[in-house]
Amino acid sequence: MGNAWLQGTIILAAAALVARVLGVVQRIPLQRILDDTGMASYAMAYNVYFWLLVLATAGIPSALAKLVAHHEALGQEAHVARIRQVALRWAWIGGVMMAGGLYLLAPSLARWAGYPEAQWAMQALAPALFVFPWVAVQRGYFQGRQRMLPSGLSQVGEQVLRVGSSIFLAYVLVAAGYGVAWGAAGASAGGVFGALGAALVLLCAKHRKATPNRAPVLKPLLTLAVPTSVAALLVPTLYVIDTMATIPMLTPLLGVEEATRTMGVLGGRAQSLAGIPVLFAIALSQSLIPAVAAAHAQQQALTPLVAKALRWSVLLSVPIMLWLIYAVDAFNTILFGNAYGSDIIVAVVCTALPQVLMMTTASILLGIGKPYWTMVHMGIGLIGKIAFTMMLTPHFGVYGIVGGTAACFTIVMTLHFIRIRHLLSQHIFMLPLLTMTTAITAHFLTEQIHAPPLLRIVIVGTIVFLIWIICAVGTRTLTKEDIVRIVRIQKKPPQ
Repeated sequence: MGNAWLQGTIILAAAALVARVLGVVQRIPLQRILDDTGMASYAMAYNVYFWLLVLATAGIPSALAKLVAHHEALGQEAHVARIRQVALRWAWIGGVMMAGGLYLLAPSLARWAGYPEAQWAMQALAPALFVFPWVAVQRGYFQGRQRMLPSGLSQVGEQVLRVGSSIFLAYVLVAAGYGVAWGAAGASAGGVFGALGAALVLLCAKHRKATPNRAPVLKPLLTLAVPTSVAALLVPTLYVIDTMATIPMLTPLLGVEEATRTMGVLGGRAQSLAGIPVLFAIALSQSLIPAVAAAHAQQQALTPLVAKALRWSVLLSVPIMLWLIYAVDAFNTILFGNAYGSDIIVAVVCTALPQVLMMTTASILLGIGKPYWTMVHMGIGLIGKIAFTMMLTPHFGVYGIVGGTAACFTIVMTLHFIRIRHLLSQHIFMLPLLTMTTAITAHFLTEQIHAPPLLRIVIVGTIVFLIWIICAVGTRTLTKEDIVRIVRIQKKPPQ
């Protein structure tokens, strides 16, 4: 096993970073083409689509990665081929159902959200749901074999086609006089081209040939997939709740126009930037599941692997989070043309750390075959989200909505930690110290910096990362062996 999971994390993180940068770059012209009102329609459509996408795949990618890694570690190649065969069959069924469901329900969903024009953007994304379940299963299969390169390349290919086609279609439709609602539909249609691009990359990737056996795999696959699916739906569900609730709940406080604009900031600016530090946790989680599953199958000690996973989830995500927070006005101005909504962006970015730790610990639970607990914990967190949102929003506006999300992530993260406490080492207590020390020091050093936006981004980023490295080395959270492992060209994992 070695450090193949860390190498896989780096590959997926690099691909995810490229994809996220392209996604953020896409928002710059779209923001100018569609303005905040059009971006509200785009964000609304994308959040609903992403929720259905997770539901359509039914948790199969993560469950597939876990099962493939487990049976490959035991040398059962025919069983691995059978698992992939069954997963693909069910992914197609789910894709057809979800694509048709989104297209037919789009008008009703848009009306419930208080923005009927968003139905066209939702319907434009529906065909992508037919393709993406196949893409997701293929990614899960390669991740189970700890071959992260096909998944990484498919993410980049997806984003390149999606970004290019989104901007082109949005511009053409708005320039032709169809308005921002149809422009948002054109931007959403780019997701279909992105899905096709990802599928094309994965079609070119070779997989190990083996004759499937007739072993019953549907029950163990669904036993993992169903609770995993429910757990994976948490973040998309939170975004759907925010999408559906923001305009209705803020209208009495701000009026329809300002509530719609605030929704555009929350979905078009804040959530896109907050996703940057989280993408490292996504990459780590994807590579961690098969690593934990294989180690668990071979009865290897898990505490060192869990400790490394938690350390790296913090090391990779927190400095990005602090950089975004302390240079928020500069990022907001350069990316979106003005500093409007910077406080909202900071509030959403602050939810990234509990989300990162929640995702990492959820992958550990899945890897050791305990997906049921992730489902239970996230159900409790969702109840907390609804309760806190309803209590806080009438008093704090959009910050109450964000506060409900933060409460949800914190609740779930805490319950996950309690469940895996027997796998934790004492070194975990250095992570909060490292984060607090860096945050406080960086705040005082960057507070008085006055510079043009681009220069401020560079200066603040340099300060944050230098402080982070110094504090990480000082607390031995980052060791010499870690640095050597990153820099050294590692032996390619077995194919």
